[in-house]
Amino acid sequence: MAFISLTILAILLLLAVTLFYKWKFQYWKTRQVPFLPPKIPFGNIPNPFTLKEKPGIFIKQFYQEMKRNGWKHGGFYFFACPVYMVVDPDYIKQVLIKDFQYFIDRGIYSNEKDDPISHNLFSANETKWKYLRTLLNPSFTSKKIKAMFTILLACEKFLTQNVENNQVIDANHIFANFTIDVITTCAFGLDCNGNQNLALKHFGEKTINYSKLKMFVLMLASIFPKLAKKFGCVIMHKNTQEFFVQFVADIIKFREENNYTRDDFMQFLIKLKNKSAKQVFTLEEVASQCVLFFIAGFETSHATMSFALYELAKHQDIQQKVREEFWAVVDSQESEITYEAVQKLKYLDQVLNETLRKYPVVMYLTRRCIKDYKVPEDGAVIEKGTTVIIPTVALNYDENYYPNPKKFDPQRFSEENKKLRHPCIHLPFGLGPRFCIGRRFALIQVKVGLVLLLKNYSFTVNPNTREPIKLKIHSFISAPEDKILLDVHKL
Repeated sequence: MAFISLTILAILLLLAVTLFYKWKFQYWKTRQVPFLPPKIPFGNIPNPFTLKEKPGIFIKQFYQEMKRNGWKHGGFYFFACPVYMVVDPDYIKQVLIKDFQYFIDRGIYSNEKDDPISHNLFSANETKWKYLRTLLNPSFTSKKIKAMFTILLACEKFLTQNVENNQVIDANHIFANFTIDVITTCAFGLDCNGNQNLALKHFGEKTINYSKLKMFVLMLASIFPKLAKKFGCVIMHKNTQEFFVQFVADIIKFREENNYTRDDFMQFLIKLKNKSAKQVFTLEEVASQCVLFFIAGFETSHATMSFALYELAKHQDIQQKVREEFWAVVDSQESEITYEAVQKLKYLDQVLNETLRKYPVVMYLTRRCIKDYKVPEDGAVIEKGTTVIIPTVALNYDENYYPNPKKFDPQRFSEENKKLRHPCIHLPFGLGPRFCIGRRFALIQVKVGLVLLLKNYSFTVNPNTREPIKLKIHSFISAPEDKILLDVHKL
């Protein structure tokens, strides 16, 4: 009898779940939004526990199917949860710029109570984002970046020493060390310290590289943030939070006790913390912005430099053209690299734009609708709380915009060719009021890193490099899975 009762209970439970899914799967149909037909239990996504590619790849496939159907936008399902995706560039412009007030939030999960370090400018919701953006904007002006440029150049010896003593280099390893040196000196005002940098690298990587289970939990948390907060779901482990808070606290203590100041990001945050007796900007908030600066400046920049140098090593003509442009700008081999000179490297800009097209830092952008939104063209209503996807990698590989998209071709980003394309189909740093605040610093760091090497060395791809380049599946950003091995040739 017990067995029969359990069997009946299981059947009833299965029936209830099936009916729930059937009901939820009517969501887009009742709102007259075109949608991809879902399946129980995962909706439209593949099994998240057996993923063999980054989520951006199936987002790209959704985009391609929607575009084949002639849709300008469409819906799909993450399990039973409806997700809205914009396909047409004009619709993307509405979400990111024209009707930004409806889509201010990124929809990135953060838990300010249990994990305050992860609640930063990137993940903050509407009210907190406006507050932080207003406070932090002055720290990323051209004037501030220029002031840090000399400090950035001081990292040259650590980069070139790692190269000149080797005939073969792992580009990702070399640039990881360089970007850590840059951040610790430019942002935190510290001398390069091997053990300290190793610790920073270790904890930094823990914040963006996840296990399959952690990735799945965070995806669910972004869809169901209230439930996730109720269960105390956090992005960072407690020891990672403690490391960064203590790291920042030690820097602040040293500077205040020794009356030491420096024109860098950390000093700017210290001024904000000490601005009023109420300490509106707390130690945890200083630490959270430092963590964001570190992660954004470290993993994303060194991955982009690695991909760029790899493509230059594959295309010797492009590599030589970058080198010749640099010599033309600085006039002679003895001339120093200046901030103004780097700003004039227009062809290098094209190379980096093409690198970011082929290897976008993030494969899709997310937004959350904060109030009911009526789509102007067809009148469909996107409800408050709906997750919105902008499929950047799909746009980057759309043959209608970029013919032969697998080819590396910097000419796509000449001034003439850029004018022929819609401004919303290349979004390496986002667009609109919530674009990446650290864009200037990131680009300067990447340009300088490449120039410091290309002016003295040439590079070719080592036969042991695994091609085509594979990306880490369980990483928040696009990063190479394997070593990018390059042969070094002194000029």
